[in-house]
Amino acid sequence: MCIEICPVEGIFARSDEIGARGFQPVLVDPEGCTGCMLCELLCPDLAITVEEDETHG
Repeated sequence: MCIEICPVEGIFARSDEIGARGFQPVLVDPEGCTGCMLCELLCPDLAITVEEDETHG
C-alpha cells in the first residue's frame, strides 16, 4: 500500500528478489520525502515510522 499511496514517485520500490519470508521486500529511498505521513497512516502492519532527520534541518 505504501508504494501506491505515496505522492512522491521513487520513494518506495519493490525488490527484484524474494525475501526469506517469501515476499518481495519494499525498498525505501527517503530522499525527496515530503513528510506527508500517508505511508505511516495507511500501513496495515504499522511497519513504517516517519521521523524528521534533524541532521538535515
